This record gives sequence, structure tokens and C-alpha cells, in this order.
Amino acid sequence: MPLIRPTRESDLSLLPDIERSSGEAFRAIPELAWIADDDVQSAEAHGAFLRTGLSVVIVDASDRPIGFLCANIADDAMHIWQLAVEAERQGQGLGRMLMLAAITHARVTSLAAVTLTTFRDLAWNERFYR
Repeated sequence: MPLIRPTRESDLSLLPDIERSSGEAFRAIPELAWIADDDVQSAEAHGAFLRTGLSVVIVDASDRPIGFLCANIADDAMHIWQLAVEAERQGQGLGRMLMLAAITHARVTSLAAVTLTTFRDLAWNERFYR
């Protein structure tokens, strides 16, 4: 069973590859295929989220990260900057687990909202975020 835990320094170098893998899904949509080749957050950028305490990973049985979520707090809301799951692990509910963990954290810390920016018209996004 996958487990969500705080991101560790030793995870940072793995997160850009997870994001890159996650972006492969966009190749199936010609007008968005460029996203699969777009820049991803660097390990250093992930380190900034780690220092704020708003970075978690979902790990496999070997404690290897297979997905992550990073966010920051603005006013009284948590804004999710990135949620990514390795391509071969997508569709297994891991992203949902990460999202529910973020929502739970927001509730426990009395934040008013959880926000993110995404593509509304993508089938997998619309179903997932609804």
C-alpha cells in the first residue's frame, strides 16, 4: 500500500523525473503535447517547497517516491503548485490520495480553501478534480 510522507532532502533529485514522467500523458493531446517537453521544477525549486513544509511524496513499498505534491500558503488558502504521479502509476488513485492529504492539512490548519491551476477541459483532470 502506498504511503504519503513528508519529502526528504534525499528525495529532491528524484522529483523532476517524476514530474517529467507525469507530463507524458499530455502527448495524447496534440495541442498540449508541448507540455511533455516543457521545463519541470528543478531539485532546487523542490527544496524551497521542502523548507516551507508543504511538500509530500507518495512512496512505494521500498520507500521510493512515485508521486509528489508541493504547495504554498497565500493569505488563508493553500495553493497547490504541482501534483505529479509517475506515468506507469497513474490511474491508481495515488493523485487522489495526495489531494486528500492536502485538503486534510488545510482543514486541520484552519485554511479557508485549497486552490490550484489546471486545464478544465481534459477528461482526466475534470473527473479527478471534481
